[in-house]
Amino acid sequence: MLPGGVASNEDAIKLWDHPEPNYIWSPAIAEFWSVISAIPLAGSMLIYIGFRLKYPSKVVMIYFSSFWMYNVAMHSHLTLSQGIFEVTLTSVMWTAIITFYCYAQV
Repeated sequence: MLPGGVASNEDAIKLWDHPEPNYIWSPAIAEFWSVISAIPLAGSMLIYIGFRLKYPSKVVMIYFSSFWMYNVAMHSHLTLSQGIFEVTLTSVMWTAIITFYCYAQV
């Protein structure tokens, strides 16, 4: 980024555009926080509550999909592997699709 928020040609050719402003100065800082924020604690709790309270199977399926999505996101930010980033994006879309499929009639 050039001063004033104007993108340079170098920014335009990057495959993964990171929204964190600190990524320009230190990829380690931005990726550290990306890994920490993607730890699947919420997904783990959803699965636990889903089984404990005997939620319907389609709800638990969405919980498992969210858990998978956050696990893959954490590993992609941890390793910076392009293939795992692609799986992460696919998992995000899959979770949205199955949620819509299960609850579109509501």
